[in-house]
Amino acid sequence: MISDDKFANTFGAVAPGDTEQLRKIAILAVRNGFAVVLVKPGDKAPLCPLLARARNQADREARETHKAAGDANWARREHACGIAHAFTDPAEIGKVTARLIKNGMIPNLGVELGRSRMVVVDTDTADQTAAFLAAWEEATGDDMTGMVTTVKSPGSQKPDGTWPHKDGGHFWFYVPDGIELPTNTGVVKGEGDWAVYWRDRQILVPPSKRPEGEYRLRGQATELPPWLREFIESGAKAAGDREPAGEIRNGDAIDRWASDGWDSVLTADGWTKTGRFSECGCPEWTAPGEHASDKSATAHEKGCGRYDTSGGQGPIHIWTDNVPECVADAVAARGKTFSKLTYVAYRDHGGDMDAAKAALGIVSDEADDDDLTEDPAKAAAVAKASRTLPDGFWESRRELRHIRQAAWGWDVSPDACLYGVLTRVASMLPGDLRVVTSRGPLSLNLFAAMIGESSACKSTSAERAAELVPVPDWLTPDEDGGIRYIDLAPMGSGEGVAGAYMGETGAKRRQVRHNVSYYIDEGESLTVLMNKREGATLGQILRTAWRGTTTIGQLNGSAERTRIVNDYALGILVGYQPDTAAPLLDGATKGTPQRFVFVLVDTAGNPDEEPEDPGPLWKPDHLADVLGLITDPAVTDGVPLLGERARTAVTLVGSLRAKVRAELKAEGRKPPARLNGHRIATMVKLSGLLAILSGRTEITEDDWSLAATMWGTSCAVRDVLSAKAAQDAKKVFRDKTEAIAERAVKIEIDKINAIESREVEQVARRLAFTVSEKGPLMSSALRRSLKANRREYYPDAVEYAKARGWLVVLDGEPIGPGDARPQ
Repeated sequence: MISDDKFANTFGAVAPGDTEQLRKIAILAVRNGFAVVLVKPGDKAPLCPLLARARNQADREARETHKAAGDANWARREHACGIAHAFTDPAEIGKVTARLIKNGMIPNLGVELGRSRMVVVDTDTADQTAAFLAAWEEATGDDMTGMVTTVKSPGSQKPDGTWPHKDGGHFWFYVPDGIELPTNTGVVKGEGDWAVYWRDRQILVPPSKRPEGEYRLRGQATELPPWLREFIESGAKAAGDREPAGEIRNGDAIDRWASDGWDSVLTADGWTKTGRFSECGCPEWTAPGEHASDKSATAHEKGCGRYDTSGGQGPIHIWTDNVPECVADAVAARGKTFSKLTYVAYRDHGGDMDAAKAALGIVSDEADDDDLTEDPAKAAAVAKASRTLPDGFWESRRELRHIRQAAWGWDVSPDACLYGVLTRVASMLPGDLRVVTSRGPLSLNLFAAMIGESSACKSTSAERAAELVPVPDWLTPDEDGGIRYIDLAPMGSGEGVAGAYMGETGAKRRQVRHNVSYYIDEGESLTVLMNKREGATLGQILRTAWRGTTTIGQLNGSAERTRIVNDYALGILVGYQPDTAAPLLDGATKGTPQRFVFVLVDTAGNPDEEPEDPGPLWKPDHLADVLGLITDPAVTDGVPLLGERARTAVTLVGSLRAKVRAELKAEGRKPPARLNGHRIATMVKLSGLLAILSGRTEITEDDWSLAATMWGTSCAVRDVLSAKAAQDAKKVFRDKTEAIAERAVKIEIDKINAIESREVEQVARRLAFTVSEKGPLMSSALRRSLKANRREYYPDAVEYAKARGWLVVLDGEPIGPGDARPQ
């Protein structure tokens, strides 16, 4: 076949079975820019072109790579095969093809689309062909009557003699230079079940043949039409807007349920294993019903070479276009890759994840499932009741009722006021006070993040807490005016945190105080500072200071800059708006947000009437009495002493100590979710401070129970923030991607407009020369004077020429030459 089409010239030049010409065709195809796949004779499956020794070596290298990566199934891994072996070197494919033919193997030829920059529309039946041509005609207005497939495919026949695929074929298109097609998927289906492919797929070409028949060239490949490119781009975007493919939730309960694999679910629905494995090492399955290929799905499992299955589960990917009923709804809603829970939810519960979890008895360990990651608004509604401390908590103790009444009096958040009190008390305790656990001593230093809008009265909540807890006498300025307690200080660098405890004594700089309270009104400034170079030590010092048992400061500076701080008490209260809290959560890998408790600043439950002001929570000497402090300056040199209970003033009751030890051991066996990494230590701090509020130094089971309630509300606030941050990040990414796409589309439109403008001008000149040579012509005759492929520009070209005086419309509407002439 002789034409100007390299596809037709390449693959239409040899008849099936011509082994002499087959090798030449394979070489010519590669030279013409096609990435060629050698396919098993009479089949559609790619063959491995490697000799046995090279294949074994490649397999060994693949297994070693997977083993080094910790792959549990490394022993059955094989090298990347299939379309990974597509040839782009003419000499190499010539050598391999000659070897195969010499050994009596006549391979089929396939073209890998992505590297060949080709697009194929696949129609399995005459009806699908008609549906594709109808879509083309509707998109462009062109008459597609008589249009045939570039290649006629032989179809597929079942053992019973029926033909599910017959009279179909492939339309081949070249991707124009400068055009890049989407990479998030490589297939989009059109109405009527025709499919368009452009990457990660090889398509057989003539002179290939299968038992059903031969692949025969019928027409030519053409340039990808703009409407089909738009169809590909919009289809790929729709696929990208769905749930991310193959996602694995972090919920421990879901992972535990799904960790036994796919066998029980798929077998119950009539799926059967093929006995083969995909390149990632996971088993392939055949779906129930009739299928042209037995590879209907890959059910990914623990140890998968493609997906992260460290949580214990992997997704399923559906390959077949003949989707079985059991997964039809899931595929329609989520695409062809989804989790085991999604499979069951759409099969049995109409896609309702909550209903599926309830039916399966799945109770999530924390709020980390679809509710939060997909719909923060839904998560907020679900968690609303648990994000603020319940009435039962407040009613359980006198001092808690006192704090709530004081908050109501100023119409501020009771929860925020309570954490203001606790961080303030933490900052006033003796710097060497410790709670001893089975993991060693722990200070009661406490950090709290208040979450509320700018008008939520976060600052007022902190002020109300300061009135409830007056500064003890031993922390007021001494007789010489020396400051023994820094109250509600702003925060700067990490060195500044340590520096707050320092002072000058004569000519020497040393630690002069042990108690500091920090309040940061807008936490955004804190997290920005931690992420800047000058604040690089801030996060590290805060994480160290939270435990409170290790020296903080700068030990390698000059005498003026050296800061060595021990036995320090610290309370930090930070205000965040919901939109500015995400950077704090971003520090989870370093452990910063795990050291904060989170509180929602919410006044919705406050009474309308103002209650009586209850006054301060206690007298200034309350803490000294509770802790048994020796505060006489003559004895203590200004630093209160804990007497005989030094460093162990707060203790756990025996039964609780055993419980905490058991929980810590359990955490060691199975680490908690990342943001819950300091749950036990945080609850020790909260319960210890609650005990001190009640006038005790022994933490009881009741203190621990109240601390658990506080921990639960903190997690609920934090998890909604985390979900919102994830959703915001998705939106930013989506908006950025759309902006890039819009710019790309605009560039393409500008290019097309520029091309069309040149075409219009050229056609206008041609029209002007025509009437100048032949005289006035009627519009229909003048249009026919143009080549067929230029006539679409005729109306614009006439207007263009008239505007420049090249053409005029005469009486009777013939079009004649104007006064001007094109240059």
